[in-house]
Amino acid sequence: MLGPGERIRQGRGQERAERGSGTLFEIGRFYHAIHMVSDLDAADGWYDRVFGVERFYKGHLAVEKRDASLVVIADFVMEPMMSSRLPGAEATPVGRFYARFGQHLHSLAWYVKDLRGLYERLRSAGVRVTGPGGSDMESEEFPGSLYTHPRDSHGAIEFVDVEAVSGLEDPRFRPGFSTSYWSDVHPLGVERVAYMTVVVRDLERAVAFYAGALGGEVLHRGRGADATDSVFVHVGEDTVIELARPDGEESRAGRDLARNGEIMHSVTFKVRDLDAARKHLASCGVRIAERQSDDLVLDPDDCFGAVLRLTES
Repeated sequence: MLGPGERIRQGRGQERAERGSGTLFEIGRFYHAIHMVSDLDAADGWYDRVFGVERFYKGHLAVEKRDASLVVIADFVMEPMMSSRLPGAEATPVGRFYARFGQHLHSLAWYVKDLRGLYERLRSAGVRVTGPGGSDMESEEFPGSLYTHPRDSHGAIEFVDVEAVSGLEDPRFRPGFSTSYWSDVHPLGVERVAYMTVVVRDLERAVAFYAGALGGEVLHRGRGADATDSVFVHVGEDTVIELARPDGEESRAGRDLARNGEIMHSVTFKVRDLDAARKHLASCGVRIAERQSDDLVLDPDDCFGAVLRLTES
């Protein structure tokens, strides 16, 4: 797969999207992955202990009736989120997701320039889109973020106008920001996020969406780590997405697809030393569910339902 420090040239996939759609949107840096949890405070404490995160937001969003935080892990941001304990929260998109799937990775999100252009591109591709809290995009002022229908985009995706969230002060945009604490000081030794996995039923249709509508670039086709036929697609500035079609229901990915449909399945982090990482995880009470020669899977029962992988490759 991708070697340390390797970067794919920006723009090629976006140029294809522009030529195909007539719009000038630009999918930029990966914003965050959402991790739906039952207890935000407990999950925040867990992320502190296991990953040594830098937290740059924690709060309540009334329109979605949810509570969430944003935490940095090397070059990556996770958003632990819970449905607020308020009347009516169960009827919101966040509340409905939790009622159906429980604790699980929820969605992907990217920063975007020209969100309206991307909206027009998605609509032309037949992708249903809503605003925050499930609001109608056509009935009010154009919002600063939009959300795809998971059935049209092989799992839920959020796109955020990069200008609309400037007040959050994502630490990764700070001058001089470095990931060296996580790679060189913290005992888990996370160097970067390697890739994120979405389980899909129709692999070629998923590739057409990511490499077509989103202007991504196919990097590699082959066998995935969990008995899957996989296509790795570079999206935006810095993200690799594994689109994974499981062979059956025997694997963890296969069971997830059978139980939950097309959905964000896992996050894989590149670490410096798997043995050192395993010792740190043991000290935090996190068990290893599976181990192969160059990667391991943390037990989701110890990770608030999330499937998290570590790899040296």
